Amino acid sequence: DSALRHDSMATTASKGSSRRGGSTLQKIALKKEQLKLSPRIKKIERIATHLSCQHDASCQCQAWRPATVSSDLPTLLDSCKTCNHSLEAHVRPIKDFTDDQIDRTLFVVYDMDNILLQMKNEKDDQDLRKTYAFLFQSLKKHMLQTKLPSLAGEKLGTPPFEKPLIAKAVTNFVMYKFGSLPQADWQMMYDLAKMFLYCLNHWKLETPSVHARSSPADDQRLYKENYARWVCFCHVPVFCESLQKYDATLNFGRTFLGSVFLVMRRQLLERFTAEQDKMLPEKRTLVITHFPKFLSLLENEIYNPHSPIWREDFNQTPEALAIPSPLGSSSKTPTPSPASVGFNRLDSHLSGLISMEASRLVDYPGSMRSRDATIPSPATLNSVVGSPNQLAFTSPQLSSEPLSVESPSSHTCSSPRAGGVPSVKGAGQPSHRHIHDTGDEPPSKRPKIDGRSALQVASEIVTTVTDPHAMVGPETGFFNDQVSRDHIPKLEEKKGVIQFQILHNSLREPPSSQHMLWMLGMKNVFSYQLPRMPKEYITRLVFDPKHHSLALIKEERVIGGICFRMFPAQNFAEIVFCAITSNEQVKGYGTHMMNNLKDYCIRHSVLHLLTYADSFAIGYFKKQGFSKDIKLPRSAFLGYIKDYEGATLMECELNPRIPYTQFSSIIKKQKQVIHQLIERKQAEIRKVHPGLTCFSEGVRRIDIKDIPGIMETGWKPLEPDQRTARQMELDNDQDKLTAVLRQVLHQIKENPNSWAFLEPVEETQAPEYYKIIKLPMDLQSVSERLRSGYYSCLRLFLADMRRIFNNCKTFNERNTDYYRSAISLEKFYVSKMKEAGIWMELT
Repeated sequence: DSALRHDSMATTASKGSSRRGGSTLQKIALKKEQLKLSPRIKKIERIATHLSCQHDASCQCQAWRPATVSSDLPTLLDSCKTCNHSLEAHVRPIKDFTDDQIDRTLFVVYDMDNILLQMKNEKDDQDLRKTYAFLFQSLKKHMLQTKLPSLAGEKLGTPPFEKPLIAKAVTNFVMYKFGSLPQADWQMMYDLAKMFLYCLNHWKLETPSVHARSSPADDQRLYKENYARWVCFCHVPVFCESLQKYDATLNFGRTFLGSVFLVMRRQLLERFTAEQDKMLPEKRTLVITHFPKFLSLLENEIYNPHSPIWREDFNQTPEALAIPSPLGSSSKTPTPSPASVGFNRLDSHLSGLISMEASRLVDYPGSMRSRDATIPSPATLNSVVGSPNQLAFTSPQLSSEPLSVESPSSHTCSSPRAGGVPSVKGAGQPSHRHIHDTGDEPPSKRPKIDGRSALQVASEIVTTVTDPHAMVGPETGFFNDQVSRDHIPKLEEKKGVIQFQILHNSLREPPSSQHMLWMLGMKNVFSYQLPRMPKEYITRLVFDPKHHSLALIKEERVIGGICFRMFPAQNFAEIVFCAITSNEQVKGYGTHMMNNLKDYCIRHSVLHLLTYADSFAIGYFKKQGFSKDIKLPRSAFLGYIKDYEGATLMECELNPRIPYTQFSSIIKKQKQVIHQLIERKQAEIRKVHPGLTCFSEGVRRIDIKDIPGIMETGWKPLEPDQRTARQMELDNDQDKLTAVLRQVLHQIKENPNSWAFLEPVEETQAPEYYKIIKLPMDLQSVSERLRSGYYSCLRLFLADMRRIFNNCKTFNERNTDYYRSAISLEKFYVSKMKEAGIWMELT
């Protein structure tokens, strides 16, 4: 046990390039291998140190202790120092164990000894000693059993302990804040979320006694309870294989995260900043620049009591196509309904990846009793944060490219109620459509362009739109401008890499052998992506003559598709299955397929799509234009569509005037048309006015509307002036304003809570302050500005005072004296401003 004792004395502050946690686990594994090579009688003796004597009922000896210390091998006849009975009397329960059973029990005993050692070394925290004692007794009670002991019960509860889970909430946060970002930005947010969950799974919590001093406002009883659970289910099992290991992010919720987030965030950022030179260049920007912003946004949602990310019914799942869980049991498999698209939950994939990384990159301290937090090193982050091309995390992307042109003879499909179904070529062509308005505004109510006809002007502008980068749609990217979402599918379709085929097992005209192979491939895709759906049921519907399948084919292999049934007489089609193979999910095929299906239905005068979606597919269908509000009369589909228990009926009403596969390109062109119209309007009203001379004549302030030419541009005031008569009076007389502000400022300085804000922050006291706070402000600076006549209006003073308090609350933690002083002084300041009749809220 010398190696273990050496580890228990180590701290996380020890120097060296080796991984402390990995080194400890390697030593434990090496020690167990050495024990495994010991003679059987030596193993039995080691196990006997935790077995009670079975000689007779009167013997109270609880553990074997050798009567004499000897270097010779023990024998079953050796006597116990406590009860004088033989070793054989202690080991009767394991006498007939096989060698494998002996080794398994020996490893449990080794883990028990480790826990006992930690308990003896833990002298400061009695609660932690009790937790170790509980683990020791649990292992001893179940040491002879073949399965891992269960710690769940009245004392600790049963994991997961709180819902929604941290992993689920972080997933919701990514969707809530960044769900509309382009692919590359979405990938970056995912990387940051993955890094945060990884760090949290490897975090070493403060002991309850330390936490009581650092966070006195927290519920200490609840923290002790969560700490005991964390030790038993997350921390100790890393070193003790006899206990089942749980990830903190998959078993704790809001209370746990709220109690550790602030301390964890501060120490993480300090560590990352100090060791940024060790990070790979492409990771440094992500960790140093974007990760603090990510944590700030996440902090707001963690401590916001009304944040939607903590709702259990939050279902804005991303359009991530089905991804097999890397851990199997670690990720819950959704129960699919026949209308399920092959989409796994984002949080399952995210949690699975975090757990997978945790098993590969262990970063625990060298001692279970170490007080310091374990912060992943830059080398670990370089591995856990993959490049955008490494991780399969994406949402289906739009595509507006027409389907590839096929030979008409390549499609041998027919509709159950109509004639032969034409091929999927020429998708989006209006020749088969009935052009009429459906719910649009009457032409008389549509805004018109003055002068020439709107169509003529727009046509002229469209001819000038040649730059693809000018048509990428609204700039909603979190970082850089990105290409359109349908870029990859358009390129692949132009190059002939992918194609779409309508497959149909027609009874009137047998399908070709190639079509039969594609239908088998379609069946295999659905069976793999919907593992809980009976294969017989999938096969029956795919090969049913009444059903059609839109197949996505790449290199003569089916990689996804949609199985559907059309009811032309009822004016709707039912979507039964929709899936993409997991290794082809990053191309934007999901939305591309749905757009092709919409165009196909429109060409056959079917203007409604119906499907039963389970809870995991609702988010995807919503983004494809589906709604729970069913517009189609119930009598039109009742008795036709299959009903599924536990699923939600959704409908998409199609507009025959929209070519869905070209929709994104149309939007891009419309954007450029609007920009051109704006430029033309500006050119018409552009006129150079002479500069303002009123200020040289003594005027101190004029309204914006009085600026020459401003009204001609179409500018309108956002809202009426909210200032009171006294505020307007002071704004027009700077001397009076200065006198009032000087009196208020004097009262603020005299307040006992102003001590931290009287002078600028010294960099020697807070080295990181000016790296975080870019616009510092303090009461001394406000006084100097007041003397210099800077405050020409009240708003300038209000803005500077607000900056003082906001800077303090941004840099300092909630439980610090600085933070509390800022809150108290701000309340005092507002009250004095109201007494002076000059308080107003800044927007």
